[in-house]
Amino acid sequence: MPFEFLSDMHLARYGQYAPNLTALVLGDPFHLQDAELARLKHDFRHDHTRLGYTVQRATLLHLGTFLVDPTAVPDVVLNVLAQQLGISNPRQVLPRYLSRRPTRFDHQAKIKDELGYKDFDRTEWLHLTRWLYSTLRLSSERPIVLFDHVTKKLVQRKIVLPGATTLAKLIVAVRERVTQQTFVQLARRLTPAQQRTLDDLLVVAHKERFSPYEKLRAGPTLVSGKGIRTALDRLQAIRKLGLSDIDLTDLPSGRLGVLQRDGLIHWTSTLSRMAMPRRYAILLATLQHLELHATDDVLDIFDAHMNDLGLKGERKRRQERLRYLKDLDGAALLLRDAMRVVLNEEIPEGQLRQRLKVTFGADQLTLAIARVTELASDVSDQDTERWMYALHSVRQFFPALIEAVKFGGTAGTKPLLDALEFLSAAAPVWSRAPRSFVPKAWETVVFPFGQRDPDKRVYQLCVAHGLHEALKRREVFVIRSGKYGDPRSQLLQGEAWDATKSEVLRALDLPDDPKVYVQALASEVDGTYRAMLARLPDNAFVRVEHDVVVLTPLDKMPDTESYRLLERQTDVRLPVIDLSELLLETNSFAPFIDAMVEAVDGAPRRGDIATSICAVLVAEACNIGLKAVARSNIPALTLGRLSFVKQHYVRLDALLKANAVLVGLTSLSAG
Repeated sequence: MPFEFLSDMHLARYGQYAPNLTALVLGDPFHLQDAELARLKHDFRHDHTRLGYTVQRATLLHLGTFLVDPTAVPDVVLNVLAQQLGISNPRQVLPRYLSRRPTRFDHQAKIKDELGYKDFDRTEWLHLTRWLYSTLRLSSERPIVLFDHVTKKLVQRKIVLPGATTLAKLIVAVRERVTQQTFVQLARRLTPAQQRTLDDLLVVAHKERFSPYEKLRAGPTLVSGKGIRTALDRLQAIRKLGLSDIDLTDLPSGRLGVLQRDGLIHWTSTLSRMAMPRRYAILLATLQHLELHATDDVLDIFDAHMNDLGLKGERKRRQERLRYLKDLDGAALLLRDAMRVVLNEEIPEGQLRQRLKVTFGADQLTLAIARVTELASDVSDQDTERWMYALHSVRQFFPALIEAVKFGGTAGTKPLLDALEFLSAAAPVWSRAPRSFVPKAWETVVFPFGQRDPDKRVYQLCVAHGLHEALKRREVFVIRSGKYGDPRSQLLQGEAWDATKSEVLRALDLPDDPKVYVQALASEVDGTYRAMLARLPDNAFVRVEHDVVVLTPLDKMPDTESYRLLERQTDVRLPVIDLSELLLETNSFAPFIDAMVEAVDGAPRRGDIATSICAVLVAEACNIGLKAVARSNIPALTLGRLSFVKQHYVRLDALLKANAVLVGLTSLSAG
């Protein structure tokens, strides 16, 4: 049926009194003024007509509609009204009100005229239809949410609520019409060639298991240079479809999100059976969404791979150092003995050089100095040393990365961006290579022996390392990306900001001139800092040593016997269980995962979804990444499956719903 979104709870609650109504929560409609009581006694001679009229009037004010059976009101409502009317036995008096059928309908008309209420006629139907159209063009609210909004709007406009199915049918009809208009609107933005390209994506080739569209939809899982190249190939394949330049910014993000979820959930066979406008709309929205997330996947793998290279380089550096530690120790001990001779004051200075040559040998000393110079490293050089082991690995993917992904950044990253542009040139002139971005620790290896031209391989590695660090600090961003995009692009700018500036500043109580606010903050910070410095000499717990603030640690409190007893009792009661198993056990009696699934807009549940969601929650809570909990031999824990679950299930709105389930369970337990 078209109104199946209405649950039994909604139908039972619509236009009806709450079952747990108490006298304390009854509002103004149930409390009569003296003038109203006098008018009722004057207009109605009998107790049953006076009570029935009052019940219907209070019902309309409270519910926004009349009851089919005016006598079906809670006892608490009936007793409160009867007490004010001076009627002692209301349950026996009220049934007489139904003895004459026209009376209650005449009273309803009189009540509507008195209170200014109107019936839900064609004029109100048109007004509500226009409101639904304007709302759905800007958002993608679910039908049940629209039903609640419509009910509230009708009550505010003093319109007697129609039947629940009447509103439900109207909402479904308007929502379906707007959805179809969205499908047609998006399909018309595609050229015939682009439409044929989208149709070809759904064709499964001979002896193939998956269509090209499903292959594009599957994200990369391998963290390596090869994995980066695979992710870049996927990104380039999506871009070659020629859909990137189609503007979808005029559509609400919520409506696009629904289309994108449909495109990510449904299989090729389902999509190919859809009507043409809907199929094209879903594919267009999904592929633009996939382009942003394919870029994110490239940079995610780049970040993880660079971290791995850094760790492997450090491990190799230490292993290499251990191999030559014996030679370094021998050279260091020889130079130690030589320095003892130098510091011996009994040896005349004129005989010092000769004594060293005789005792140790000039060749041995020279060799020892060379060995120490070769094997010993300064602390500042250790970072560059460990990255030298990644030279070959970075060369395999970095040129393709900077060619496929276009970067932008803040003003401070311009030297690094210039270096990226220099490396992406077809035939770079190495004597003109930008060098201001090169850290001091890297200068001697990037430009060995102070030469003008850099070492090409090391220069490329230095740029890759700088890009990796800048991406982590969010100083460099990607032009088209979801996760690594420019955060400033989310801010209102230009005419949009000018239109809302005064309202926003007034709501935040901020001045029009930002300099005034910044100067006030600077004065406050300066005053607080000076006050802190003034109190510092008298504070026994804080001191400054060598320009470093040192806090005196608190004295350790002794463990009491009661604390040790509590600790032992707690340890005995706590089971030895993994965090993921604890989440699954919690879900068995508090199904918070079901609430998260509801946020996928009716998507079919995948097998063992609880295991996948719990694994993602553990990875996010412990900040260990999906790779740490992924298992290639378990379908519910593959990296691709976990990545999908993280994107489409573990979202803010889903977490809020799951949290509400857990909080509700806690409240029940406390009660």
